Formats: sequence, structure tokens, C-alpha cells
Amino acid sequence: MFAVASLYMLVTEHRAHYLSALPLILLLGCTVAHVVMRRGRAVDGQQPNRHGPETHHGEHK
Repeated sequence: MFAVASLYMLVTEHRAHYLSALPLILLLGCTVAHVVMRRGRAVDGQQPNRHGPETHHGEHK
């Protein structure tokens, strides 16, 4: 019961603090999502070749 009452007081008394931090948290979340989604791609924007060297039909190396 003490934890519930403490959580309620924390949320109601500090609403201005966490609402003012919301834009910063949103911006940080977008930046992190961008970095995570870009992982594994080449720097110049091309997809890395995941299947090894290219081989054309009929060619043997």
C-alpha cells in the first residue's frame, strides 16, 4: 500500500517535470531508432553483399 501511495504522489507532484522532458525523450528515442535501423548497412547507402562474391550463371571460380 505504501508503494502505491508513493507512486501516486510521485506521479501527481512531479507531472511538470516529466512532461517537460517528454520532447527530449521523444527526440532521443527517434535517434536511437534511426541508429538501430541503420545498423548493418554500408556507409555509402548500398546494401552489403551477404551472399559472398557475385557469380554469374555459367561461371565457375
